[in-house]
Amino acid sequence: MKRREFIALLAGVASSVSAHAQVRQRPARIGWLAPLSPAAAAPTISGLRSGLRELGWVENTDYLIEFRFADGVSDRLPTLASELVAQNVDLIVTGSTPGALAAKRATSTIPIVFVTTGAPVADGIITSLGRPGGNLTGVTTLGVELAPKRLQLLKELLPGLKRVATLGNPRSLYADEFRSSIDKISTAIGVELLHIDVQQSQELSAAFDKAVAARADAILVQSEVLFITQRSLIIALAAKARLPMMVPDREFVTDGGLMFYGASLSSMYRHAAILADKVLKGAKPADIPVEQPTRFELIISLKTAKSLGIELPASILVRADEVIE
Repeated sequence: MKRREFIALLAGVASSVSAHAQVRQRPARIGWLAPLSPAAAAPTISGLRSGLRELGWVENTDYLIEFRFADGVSDRLPTLASELVAQNVDLIVTGSTPGALAAKRATSTIPIVFVTTGAPVADGIITSLGRPGGNLTGVTTLGVELAPKRLQLLKELLPGLKRVATLGNPRSLYADEFRSSIDKISTAIGVELLHIDVQQSQELSAAFDKAVAARADAILVQSEVLFITQRSLIIALAAKARLPMMVPDREFVTDGGLMFYGASLSSMYRHAAILADKVLKGAKPADIPVEQPTRFELIISLKTAKSLGIELPASILVRADEVIE
């Protein structure tokens, strides 16, 4: 190799290393596509930040978050996703099935880490859990599969349980799966189900009135953006109706709901930080298996149980991971 060519080669290498260093020195820009309002999304934001901090990431130094909130209106997600793509973020973190699908449709190149409680393969988000394909990976609880267990726990908590009203959103991509999964187990455990459709917050009060009029013994709430966004209202309506309630996230119990079983959204986002860390360090989402929580929590509010005149069975208390006084 001639001396001139060697010098040119060294210059090229130095330029490449310098450019790479500049990229690494720039804070990573994470696009946050939230189906919820800022207040409702607070536990999930805290979960992601905690997870990144544990991995050594310092906010505003190593990474920045560009926030977009749909405030519970899923129809806004495609526009918000496009805004993040236009901002040329390095990674999109999103929650819910509609959020994941909106991000997927908005970009095939920017990596996406999703957190869902639905069925990501059946809903068309990914090809398979083991090899998600494309530019997506994430964390899922497969919440539809947890619904029968939640109904069984309600029956164990209330042995005399005869009729349970379910709150479901028919616009949800997995509404039919939610219903069919609990319809099967309800017959086996001798519980009649009253399915109540709710598509917007204004219908919640009437939904609880319908449950009371039908003499429902308890309420089972679907894991759905609308209901998580309206947490405070749902808790207040359940208290007014004096209906025991199996809720879709642990924050409901903290605020006065009766019982939750599953993986909390905050812990799921904390785990999503591990996947975000891998992606931001160069791993391809297509090669990172979608993960599922290995531990599910049973959380009960003793205060709410007492207010409803419910004596918690020993079998429930022994298995509870947390009993909130």
